[in-house]
Amino acid sequence: MHNRFLFAIPLVIVLGGIAVLHAYWALGGRWGAAFTVPTVSGRRMFDPTPAATWLVCGLLGMAVVLVMGKAGWIKTGPLGLLLDVGVWGLSLVFLLRAVGNLRSFGFFKTIKETPFAHWDTWLYSPLSLLLAMLAAGLARSRNTGWQTKASAPLCCPRLWRTCGAGVFACQPIFSRRFRKFQID
Repeated sequence: MHNRFLFAIPLVIVLGGIAVLHAYWALGGRWGAAFTVPTVSGRRMFDPTPAATWLVCGLLGMAVVLVMGKAGWIKTGPLGLLLDVGVWGLSLVFLLRAVGNLRSFGFFKTIKETPFAHWDTWLYSPLSLLLAMLAAGLARSRNTGWQTKASAPLCCPRLWRTCGAGVFACQPIFSRRFRKFQID
């Protein structure tokens, strides 16, 4: 449980911060925007529209919710497999961002003399690689069967029993009333 927090806390903080920064840019903010798009021959390769920036902000927000669900901070119900696949996908996306397109961004870019290339080499690509490793670490962490009280409603609350140190485990209570329930 604790290793999930070691992966999830930095992921939520960084992804949330990047989402807020994209919202700032979508609302017309200019701080830091000069170094966010690759340039070729002094011209930006593309100019992101506010709608595209909001889309990226929303995707980053969804990534935060995905990480929070995998960490067990929010109730997810029977979506465990979807969370696993989603966090692995998040890891793959950031790994691909770190590798880049072999021309203008990523570790293996050929255009290296622009302000964006400098920031990409020293911040964006290493941060993408770090986020990919954190997401992979989170995706590898498995539920051990021990859950916190926050996730208790996933089964009948009457079946929760304290197992020491404030940890709760779902165990069947064998009585006439609950014989039909079997919880793994």
